[in-house]
Amino acid sequence: MVKEKKYLQKDSLRMIFQMRKCGFDEKQIKKTIITEHDLTDYRWKANIEKLQQAGFLETDSEATIPALTERGITYARQLQYATDGWNQFLQMTGVDENTADKDSRLMACEISEEEKIANLWKFINTGGRNAIPKSVDFHTLWKILEPGKYQVWFSFYITEIGQERKTALEDLRFEREGWLHIEPWEIWLELIEHQDHTDERTIWYQDTDGIWHKAESEDHRIKIPATAVHMEYKRQWMDGLHCTCNLGFVAGDDAAYKENTIRFLDAKLLQEIPGIG
Repeated sequence: MVKEKKYLQKDSLRMIFQMRKCGFDEKQIKKTIITEHDLTDYRWKANIEKLQQAGFLETDSEATIPALTERGITYARQLQYATDGWNQFLQMTGVDENTADKDSRLMACEISEEEKIANLWKFINTGGRNAIPKSVDFHTLWKILEPGKYQVWFSFYITEIGQERKTALEDLRFEREGWLHIEPWEIWLELIEHQDHTDERTIWYQDTDGIWHKAESEDHRIKIPATAVHMEYKRQWMDGLHCTCNLGFVAGDDAAYKENTIRFLDAKLLQEIPGIG
């Protein structure tokens, strides 16, 4: 019931804003909203009062539909922009126009945050091509990159197992710069430890099947095979190839999964790879 009331208030505000913009008078606006939402006269008045209490409509007005406040105009414009975006998105996926019109209004009342709707329009305006990361495997890299060393920029984070990554803290055991090695028989990432680090625990990595392996290490250089790395290419990352991998640090030779914390790396290849897109 509460959700229905919030939807009624938001959609009414959007309709008042949009219909006034199109030149409709108060009687036409009221009749349309009452018909659309099947309102009694009592519910209509209660709805207007709620919009006034929320600061969206002026309170010192005798008009049937008071003027929108600055806050009301801003929010109504945001709701309309979101509604238009969801409408186009639904029709892109094959939803018929009438259903898209109805459902887009519901969706806009649930999701209308500026950043999210900006991303939605970006998706629509590119036909969805540039917004979806393209998964890349190491066989693809063999085809498009010559054998050699490619510079990578790393970020490392640590979090407790089971916690969301947004709670992670930065881990400074490794250098920011590292390398992607493309060899005829193997592809791997090279991580470089800070020379003065004091953490003597061994490094493990988790492959794509969830199995932990002890990483090869020599002279502060750590080798992570590409088979343990998830790679994505996305045009919005400036033609960037991004890699992620889970790492574990343990004392001795105990399996990494016994640790209650996990490290993960994010890596961006500094060279553009236009051939992937």
